[in-house]
Amino acid sequence: MKPANRPSKVTADAIYDTDKIRKYNRREGIKSNIPVNKRNQKKKKRGRPIKVDQEEYKKKSEIERFFSGIKSCKKSISKI
Repeated sequence: MKPANRPSKVTADAIYDTDKIRKYNRREGIKSNIPVNKRNQKKKKRGRPIKVDQEEYKKKSEIERFFSGIKSCKKSISKI
């Protein structure tokens, strides 16, 4: 069963740079904004290099820092 709503773009950390994830996203019509993780490469990749939208990636980092700050505030408030 296919989901009713599907994202048009996925932004993730380099740890998620796998062929399986990229193929799934491509098959489902989802654009991947995942930087290349050189440690995952067993052999040199051929073809066009993978482009990453750096501005979109920076937004992801800002959102992660925001939620991290909220989480740390919750911890300090609960100690009171």
